[in-house]
Amino acid sequence: LWIRAMGCSMLVSMASLICLILLPIFF
Repeated sequence: LWIRAMGCSMLVSMASLICLILLPIFF
């Protein structure tokens, strides 16, 4: 469960970082 939660949080943080990087490019 801990490993799955860590992976999920990592995916969420990566997705948020990508969104923060891509949003200024598109808008």
